[in-house]
Amino acid sequence: MDAYRLAGNITVDYLSISSHGSSLVTNDPAYHWTDQGFVVRTQEGDGYNAIDPAVFHDSDGSLWLTFGSYWTGIKLIQLDPRTGKRSAPDSKVFSLAYNDSIEASYLCKHDDYYYLFVNWGSCCQGTNSSYNIRIGRSKTVTGPYLDKAGLDMLQAGGSEFLPTTNGRCSDPDMREL
Repeated sequence: MDAYRLAGNITVDYLSISSHGSSLVTNDPAYHWTDQGFVVRTQEGDGYNAIDPAVFHDSDGSLWLTFGSYWTGIKLIQLDPRTGKRSAPDSKVFSLAYNDSIEASYLCKHDDYYYLFVNWGSCCQGTNSSYNIRIGRSKTVTGPYLDKAGLDMLQAGGSEFLPTTNGRCSDPDMREL
C-alpha cells in the first residue's frame, strides 16, 4: 500500500490485493473512504504483476506509479496528478528492472538523477530470508536505470545498497527505511 495527497487535500491510497490478499478494515466510524476503482489491474495470464505500488511525484509536476514483482519485473505508469488515476487507460507501461526475485520498488530524484530502489531475494522467512536492496540511476524517469558498473537493471543489474543480514534488519525493505 502507498498513499499520496492530491491537490484539494484528497488522499489517495494505492492498494494491491492478490490471491495472497488482504483488505482494508477499520472500526473507526469517522473514517470514510470511497473505492475509485482500479488504477492498474492484472489477472492470471498477464505478463506482469500489479503489486507493491509506490507513487513518485516528479519535480516537473508529473505523477508516476511503480509496481510489479517476479514475473517480468518492475513497471512504471504515468498518473494524472489531479485524479491520481492512470493518465489514460491505454497509457504506456514502462519496464524498469528485472531479476528472477524482485519486488518493492521505490523511486526518488536527487539533483539530475532518478534513483530506483528494488528488493531482490525472498522475504518473511526469518533467518532464511535473502532480501537485499539494489539501486540504479537514470537521467529520465522512464529509464534506463544503470548500476555503478553500467549494467541495465532490466538485465539483472543493480548495485547492492543494503545487503541481507542476520541481525535486526534481516528483511530490509526500502519503503520501510
